[in-house]
Amino acid sequence: MKKTLEPYQLIERSIIKKYRKELWTPFIVAVKRYELVQAGDRIVFGATVELEDEDGKINVYQIVGDDEADIKQNRISISSPVARSLIGKYEGDEVTCPAPKGLIHYAIVSAKYI
Repeated sequence: MKKTLEPYQLIERSIIKKYRKELWTPFIVAVKRYELVQAGDRIVFGATVELEDEDGKINVYQIVGDDEADIKQNRISISSPVARSLIGKYEGDEVTCPAPKGLIHYAIVSAKYI
């Protein structure tokens, strides 16, 4: 015997069918982006980056969220000028970061995910 659906069940099914692609697309994109981010020494959110400035001084920073940033612990915000100039770069690249005292040039020594 075939089960009779209530009118609200028919409406729910039609809505799900209509919006299934729209509901799943952001999830699929997020999963694909997560998989892409796992590659090698590219600098992304969460990276611990070792930088060498023009004077040869080594600085180590971890790129974290805005609420976790603490310069005393070498944790810089993802929205900071230094972090924004590092995102997407690789070990061996050179970057120029705006700072209050002018532009600072860094060589990226390493990027790790601790």
